[in-house]
Amino acid sequence: MTTYDYVDQFLAEWRTARPDLQLEHADLLIRVIRLGGILERELGRLSQAHGISAGQFQVLAALRRRFPQTASPSDLSRIAILTTGTMTVLLDRLEEKGLVRRLRDPNDRRRLEVELTPAGKDLIDRALDERVARLHALTAGMDADDSSAATRVLRHLLAEIDDQAAGGT
Repeated sequence: MTTYDYVDQFLAEWRTARPDLQLEHADLLIRVIRLGGILERELGRLSQAHGISAGQFQVLAALRRRFPQTASPSDLSRIAILTTGTMTVLLDRLEEKGLVRRLRDPNDRRRLEVELTPAGKDLIDRALDERVARLHALTAGMDADDSSAATRVLRHLLAEIDDQAAGGT
């Protein structure tokens, strides 16, 4: 079943207004942008319901994936795609809430590690259960073949874009 959506209308208007624009594959990328925005808003609402920000959710989720291991603030910045300055503020707030603890490396006092507290683990586990359930609900209309095809295409697209970004082009 083919559905005509906002992006189709958007592109039809551009084709009328600027028929010279090369819009091949623009529909895919615009849909990715729209989906990203929707998923960001969903994460924001979920995080807020648990008393944290979306960035804090990402930090807690990154720590939970590695649990019981710790992670350095710079590792967390890389994993959560946040700046180190932003990470410092996020960790300050998470520590104030008792959700994470900063630990000094016994072998190198200049180095910090971050660990989840029991309260942080409980909170992120509850939030993750809700997040995964919502993601399942959002994709419930897709069959396994469509989901696999979309995953394959998006993986390829992301690899291409990551390669271009790494090469500076």
